[in-house]
Amino acid sequence: MKKQQLFSQSWAEVTSGERNAIVFEHMNQSYGAYEIRENYDRTLLKTFFGMTLLVVLFSFWMFLSALCRGVEKIIPPLTTAEQIFILPNTNELEIPKVPEQRRTHAAPVDQNDLPPVVTTEPADKDPITPDNKTTLSSTGTPVDSTGSGSEMITNKWDGEKTLPAEILTMGDDLDVIPHFPGGEERLSQFLRNNLHIPQELIEIGGVREKVGVAFVVDQDGSIINAVILQNGSRYMQLNNEAMRVMKKMPKWEPGRQNGNPVKVQMVLPIRFEVK
Repeated sequence: MKKQQLFSQSWAEVTSGERNAIVFEHMNQSYGAYEIRENYDRTLLKTFFGMTLLVVLFSFWMFLSALCRGVEKIIPPLTTAEQIFILPNTNELEIPKVPEQRRTHAAPVDQNDLPPVVTTEPADKDPITPDNKTTLSSTGTPVDSTGSGSEMITNKWDGEKTLPAEILTMGDDLDVIPHFPGGEERLSQFLRNNLHIPQELIEIGGVREKVGVAFVVDQDGSIINAVILQNGSRYMQLNNEAMRVMKKMPKWEPGRQNGNPVKVQMVLPIRFEVK
């Protein structure tokens, strides 16, 4: 009987029940090898169905991903800070008119022969009042945007604190007041496009500062002798930014008196605000 079983077809199958009965006839059938061979078909079936389920789930996930990629996602822009540059009425920061008796009429001279001029005049009632007490003296050097110094003129105030006779102010009798090409709206647009609040101040938030810049509109409309008014902003980055933009300011329409172009000193107040 056993000889016939040895040559039967089922004997060639390792998991055959007949073969296992002969091999483990006088052995402990609770041994692991017998259990593995006895349950091999059942284990193989479970593995097959498990792999099939995984393939189906993976295919379903890929299908959903393809659908999601086809849907356009609308993400609103992220705004970290709002930069507001406001030009208040320049009359609020108008430099006091120099008494008429202190002026002398000088003959026109060449631009290159002009002596150094005072670019601004500190007043007792400066409309720009920063929170700190740090001030720029009349001999201070304005710093540009690189923080490495400035090429601006740093003239000292004379004893009388008067402007040279050839430089007029907004209070003088001018036929034409100097103005930015296109008017105040174009000036505001120029400042909005070129002024940038430094990233470190945007991260701080809650910054509300005013920077007053005094400058002279030359006879050809060039902006010269620009300086920050006394005190300026408590953040030097904003003072530097204001000076940087003033340096790239295009030529203005010059002021005129009696039909002739004249130098006029003006003040441009700028407010920086980060909400």
